[in-house]
Amino acid sequence: MPATPDPEAGITRRALVGLAVFGAAPALGGLAGCAALSDASAQPASGTSGSPATRTASADAAGPEAASAEAASAALARRLGAAVGAGDREGFLRCFTPGARTLGEVWFSAWRSFAGVELAGAPDGHLEVTWRVGEEAGTSATALPVRLLGGLVDGVDDPSPLPIWLRHPVVLARSGPVSVLAAAEVDADAWLEHARTAADRVRDAGLDGWHGWTGDVVVEIPVDSRDFDLRDAGDAGSGAAAYTVREVDHQDVVVVDPMVTRAWSDADVAGLLTHEVVHVALGVSGDRAPMWVREGVADWVAAPWWPKLRAENRAASAGAPADAELPTDADFADPDTVARAYALAEAAVAGIVAEHGRDALLAWAHDWAGAPAPSAAALTELLRAELARRR
Repeated sequence: MPATPDPEAGITRRALVGLAVFGAAPALGGLAGCAALSDASAQPASGTSGSPATRTASADAAGPEAASAEAASAALARRLGAAVGAGDREGFLRCFTPGARTLGEVWFSAWRSFAGVELAGAPDGHLEVTWRVGEEAGTSATALPVRLLGGLVDGVDDPSPLPIWLRHPVVLARSGPVSVLAAAEVDADAWLEHARTAADRVRDAGLDGWHGWTGDVVVEIPVDSRDFDLRDAGDAGSGAAAYTVREVDHQDVVVVDPMVTRAWSDADVAGLLTHEVVHVALGVSGDRAPMWVREGVADWVAAPWWPKLRAENRAASAGAPADAELPTDADFADPDTVARAYALAEAAVAGIVAEHGRDALLAWAHDWAGAPAPSAAALTELLRAELARRR
């Protein structure tokens, strides 16, 4: 599936207070422990925008309840950040009620494994979490609607989108710029090898360097199909094997459904990741091209190594009429036409390469609006010629 079509799409960043940075940044010292969480006057960590007086005035203007929620979340962010930054598991868990300590264990283990994390409070009392798992250029973020009891975390409601580490233990496997964050039940090392293979294939296809992509890939594998759907705010659609979601700073993350892919062969898994990594490489610039171009390029790059894709595309295009048209965006959204839409898109891209070469295809996909691409009529003829060669 494609990355979010809107180049500006992603997680909305709210005004943050109580910033705590750890991971790649120096650890914060001087732990107070969460016994001091009731101290609402605690000053935010350095790096927070705006003066304390300005932030307090803003919260007070919204009423005493908002000011209290803001102060509580800011204090929580500082103490959680200090504890995890120092590797103080017990200090971190003291920020949770006894009934929520398991939640604290999950968060501590996940956040300690990340390359960097920032925590901040927010005026609505949410806990803002921004993280980078490895060497990727951008970040991911979420706003956790934590439930507090006596200043301690007593639970959390589901945010949207839902991070895969929210309630389930995760493991992180990394190799250079490629990272796999997976539910603990998943063989993250095996998926890492597939992700590295996919990244190599996409670079070999000539997409290295697009929109600044330097080979960094983040793959996430949630615990089940429910969390897979909720990772993209429920927009992924039931039955999809994977999708690429646009995060903060235009960071793209590949998310895989472990239930759909659990019986797949290694070749099919690596092929799937190759398709999705093409979307990562195309990035924002590729979003300007029609969907059939984006999906067609992804299938065309992946097809030589993906037996399942080759078979499905051949079967779906076999019955296409001689006067077949380029698929529309609506064709990809319709369950009755989506299989043929992907098949026709891949055939159209193969036809372009046969006539004009790979470099021309990639140049057009990179700047569809500005590059002198052939007309729709000419591209349609290339699609029909490719279908005729395959019959």
